[in-house]
Amino acid sequence: MCPNAKSSFLTVFLFSIVWYWNDYYVSSSFFTQNDTVALMLKNLNTNLTQQLFDGQAVSVRQIIVWLEAGCLLSITPILVMYVFLQRYFIEGVERSGLAN
Repeated sequence: MCPNAKSSFLTVFLFSIVWYWNDYYVSSSFFTQNDTVALMLKNLNTNLTQQLFDGQAVSVRQIIVWLEAGCLLSITPILVMYVFLQRYFIEGVERSGLAN
């Protein structure tokens, strides 16, 4: 039974990873430092100004490039998982009937 349900297990695993990726409530319940991906992206502009640019005058275009790079890096683990596990994910959705 388990070998046939492998794609369903993987689908549930991927959905739970994506669900908890930015979950603030659970992380604040179990951890003392609540640095989720969403909060780090929210504070990225301030952190860039303080640490990287050190109060220097920087063009808006450079700040936007750094912010976009931060957003890309934050979704990279989810994208990599999806790229390598896409076939099993689609099989699991197809077998479970979620696509209907």
